[in-house]
Order: sequence, then C-alpha cells, then structure tokens
Amino acid sequence: MKAIKKIASICLCICIYIMLFSCSNNLSRGKAKELIIQKMHLPQIETTKMLKRYLDHSWGDMGFFSMPKVCYVVGDQYSDVKGRLDDLQAKGVINITQSEEYNDGCHFVWKNVNLTDEGKKYLVADANGEYELRTSELAFGQVTGIQVNEQFKVAEANFTIRRVNATPFADNDVSRITDIDNAVNFSLYDDGWRINN
Repeated sequence: MKAIKKIASICLCICIYIMLFSCSNNLSRGKAKELIIQKMHLPQIETTKMLKRYLDHSWGDMGFFSMPKVCYVVGDQYSDVKGRLDDLQAKGVINITQSEEYNDGCHFVWKNVNLTDEGKKYLVADANGEYELRTSELAFGQVTGIQVNEQFKVAEANFTIRRVNATPFADNDVSRITDIDNAVNFSLYDDGWRINN
C-alpha cells in the first residue's frame, strides 16, 4: 500500500511539473495582452496643440518716402486655420474674439481663441500661448495572433490598438481610424516572457 501511495505521489509530482513547465513556455493571449498594456502604458491620451491667438491681418504706418512700413508676424495665420476654428466654434468648445494691437508703427488684428466651459473639459495644459487638448485615447484592442518559435524561445504577437473616446478636437481623419495594427516580439527567460525593446 505504501508503494502505491509513493508511486501515486511521484506521478502526481511529475504531472504538476509537466503542467507548470508547459504553461510557462506557452505565451497565452491573456499574458501577451497584460505585458503589452504594461509596456505601452495603455490607455494613452492623444493630444493636439492650438494657439491662443492667430494674426488676422496687419498694416504699417507710412514711413520714409511715403512707403508703408512692412509689418509681419511669423507663425500661423488665421486664414490657415479659419475653417477648423469655425468648426470648433460651431461645436461649442471655443469662442473666437478679435483684438487689435499697435506696436512701433504696425497695426495688428488678432483672432483670439478662448475655451468654453465645454472645451475646458478636454484641456490638458495651458502654457506658452497655446492650449494642449485631449483628442482621443489609445486603448488595447485585442491580440489577433501569436507565433511562437520554441527552438529559439521567441514569439511575435500581433495585436490592435483602438482609438476611443474621440473629442471635438480630434481631426476628422484621425477619429475615423479606430483600429491600428501592431506587432511586438517576445523572448522567453527563466522567469517568463518579456517584450523585447
């Protein structure tokens, strides 16, 4: 009877060892997902930057020889972003106001961008004359496949990242892209699978 218990105990230990050893060598979809989320710090916030003011137009006083002074400001012009700003104003996330400035013989007309209470919900940072605004989030989608090379103890996992929670500040082209295909390589170490850098 003792011999049978001893053989049963040995068989049980061998079965447990085989199960543990085989499980540690398999890269499951769940484990791949966990490691990818940890490595990529998902979900991630995507942002865009928007200036607080844009030059609408400028002109200079008359200078020498009845020539107007040249007044120019480097940067984005209101005409370049007017359509986008009008769209955001129609969505109720910004207000556009106008101000004038006179400096050293130059007249400047500015279009000022102010966030509404609704727009402030998406504010990430407000510094250096610009807003940083949340446009969407990148979240883990799903593992679409895993290829394991047991001989070399490496694996490749294909997965998707989903763009979710698009805000009014997201470009229309960007907000249409919901799934982004990706791949990552793993190596098997004595303590388990790790993502290669």
